Parts: sequence; C-alpha cells; structure tokens
Amino acid sequence: AKRRWSKDQLAYDFQPTIYQVAIRHMDLVENPAIRFDFLLKLKVPAFESVEVYRTTAQEQEAFHVIRQVLRAIDAAIFYPVRGWMCGDCEYAHACNINS
Repeated sequence: AKRRWSKDQLAYDFQPTIYQVAIRHMDLVENPAIRFDFLLKLKVPAFESVEVYRTTAQEQEAFHVIRQVLRAIDAAIFYPVRGWMCGDCEYAHACNINS
C-alpha cells in the first residue's frame, strides 16, 4: 500500500467480514482473528499488521448489500465502476459505451 488505511477503511471493508463468516461456516474456528497485513511503500518500507473485528450486525449488513447487488444484476442494472482492475476485466466492453 502507498499509505496506511484509515480507520473507516478498516472498519467498513467487507472482505474480512466475509472471510470471518466463511471460516466460521467451515467450522475451522469459532471466533476467527482477522487481520490485514500491509507492506507499506514509504521512504523507509514498513510491514504492518492490523487486526479487525466484525460484529453480527456487520455480517448482516454485508449480506444485505450482497443480496441487493445480486438483485441489481438480475434486473440488468449496471453501473460502471472504473478502477485498477479495468485493464484485465473480461467485461470491460460493457463499460465502453462509445465502442
């Protein structure tokens, strides 16, 4: 990462929430410890680990958002979200309305 993540980025990222649910669902660990490991590209490179915690309410919110996204996909609602993955996206043609 170019810089440390903000408290909001750490608190609201869905990825660790889904990992937590998956680990519990597979009966691997009852209360998994989830952490982000960052290799920071600073003047003096640094490695940083940050543990994050997710509540049942956060899990429910993540699943609510996922259900809404799936409903939007089923309804053929599409909003391009440009980002770093666009170069390798097999669906990039859908974003290019001028081509």
